[in-house]
Amino acid sequence: MSRERIALLDVERAASASALDADADEGASTRDRQHPSTSRRVVLATLTTCALLAAGSAATRGRLDWSDTNSSVSIFGYVGGENRGVTNVGDVRQSEARSSRANGDEEARGTFGRLGEIDYGSLAPEELRALVTKELADKVEGHGLPVFLHIPKAGGTTIENELGRLGIEVGLCHARPYEKESRFNEFEPWHTPPVGQVPNSWVIVRNPYTRAQSEFLWASNWEAPEVFQSLNPGYSAQNCRAFASWVEKKMKPAYENTLRECYSRRSYTSYGIQECNAQIAGGLGVSSHWIPQSIMAASATTVFRMEDCMSVHEGVCAHARGDGSQSNILSFMRTYYHPAVSLSSVSNEWHDSVQKPDLGACWDQFDPQLLDIFNRVYDFDFSQFRYPVKTPAQRQGDAFDDDRRGSNLTLSQVQATLPEGEVVQDNAGPQC
Repeated sequence: MSRERIALLDVERAASASALDADADEGASTRDRQHPSTSRRVVLATLTTCALLAAGSAATRGRLDWSDTNSSVSIFGYVGGENRGVTNVGDVRQSEARSSRANGDEEARGTFGRLGEIDYGSLAPEELRALVTKELADKVEGHGLPVFLHIPKAGGTTIENELGRLGIEVGLCHARPYEKESRFNEFEPWHTPPVGQVPNSWVIVRNPYTRAQSEFLWASNWEAPEVFQSLNPGYSAQNCRAFASWVEKKMKPAYENTLRECYSRRSYTSYGIQECNAQIAGGLGVSSHWIPQSIMAASATTVFRMEDCMSVHEGVCAHARGDGSQSNILSFMRTYYHPAVSLSSVSNEWHDSVQKPDLGACWDQFDPQLLDIFNRVYDFDFSQFRYPVKTPAQRQGDAFDDDRRGSNLTLSQVQATLPEGEVVQDNAGPQC
């Protein structure tokens, strides 16, 4: 990397870091921290322009796209001193998203605005990691960087991987910067709920039904490979029965649990959870991967719904717990961690050529009593995060369709057809 480019990066990131540090001031509201103001972005655009002028040798100009200057500045709401009508943060974010799409940003390269674009994707992994580490200096999770609260099977490993490849350690990759609830000491540290609320923290939640489906496929592959390998691609009654048996085994201890009932009566508020913990001994009767998401979310200052807010493009998404919109996950991470962050990969991927077992079709065919138990265990996950609830059918027992089958092969047989080294489902852990 040339000296001119390094000078540009240093000046530009110093301007960005200064603005981000201002967001951490005690006087900044939660909304301010979630949505950088238009005026701050205008300041950053101005400072970036200065950086370009300061570092603008002929060699540097040859690597930067100077032709896009006007459209770049327009995402901040101003072009040549003219106010283009961007009047609020939501408009700014929507304008950014439109600008990204218009420029064909299919690979979601890590850039901060478009003025003097830095193509982080052109840097070698080790070069990019060294640059980010240098720019963040001594900032770590909980001290200068937001705290990520990892709910299992809700995109957390992807977040840890994408930040980890830049040298930013969160979740599993970093010691928890908060006090953990001691009654859940048997949980993995990074999945253990905090005591009370955690300042400057965020969490991702997911539809309880699809989360349970993902958990079953992931866990059976690890814990009960004979169950996993017996599943069929697509729909089959065999898949549904195996899934229902797994869900029943996990749900009944939680459904009959006194602590969970207390949490529910207190609406899963942070204060209510602490009150229940002070009154009732013992845990929830389930592993970290099956506790209600509302427990971890009660400690978070920012909540994202995975379905709405996980995207390879910057943009906005609906608030998980209220009306209105907020920056999506990629926009949030580029603002509060580093602009080089991307979400171009997905962890624990299913093989492209293998059809995943269709478990979503099983829910309506579940034994109504089992579906009702599941709905009650995750009552506040459904209501608080506004996920639709499936109504148990008026019948006795399950209704799995033995005459319907997506494939006669099992996953074990499919695995045998794959090239050496390839697997049906890649259960990889975070790459810190």
